[in-house]
Amino acid sequence: MHLVLAALLLAATASDPGEQPPRCEDMRRLSDAANRAGSFRALIDAGFAPPILYGCRPADGGYRCWRNVTPPEVTPERYGAIIRDCLPGATMAAVEARDGFRPDTARVVRHGRLVARLDDSCTSACRAGRGMSIAFTIDPAASAAEQAEAR
Repeated sequence: MHLVLAALLLAATASDPGEQPPRCEDMRRLSDAANRAGSFRALIDAGFAPPILYGCRPADGGYRCWRNVTPPEVTPERYGAIIRDCLPGATMAAVEARDGFRPDTARVVRHGRLVARLDDSCTSACRAGRGMSIAFTIDPAASAAEQAEAR
């Protein structure tokens, strides 16, 4: 009986279903929609939702992904780097202290008109558990040159 319980505990901790890093294929689909169509509408209508963190949902014309009580390795810096590396020419930067983002951890990844804003809810000293979110939006002000580079 103890062996069965130990095996179940090991299986539960070995693969955390909430630790879903961004997949390059999904990032390319989001970038194509932002830079070619200028809208996520076709993706949303097709039921597309990237399985990042605990999942993404359509929100405010884009997508919002989140997870509560994230493990230490799930950070805006790490996930931002994954997204940036999936999209040749993408850039990642820290966020200024505005718009509700905390500048010490928040990151913004840009690829043409695609914008991914990554933030977490508290510092590493947070005792209540850290949550993380990613918002994918389209920047209508991105220049035609930036849009062409992202294709």
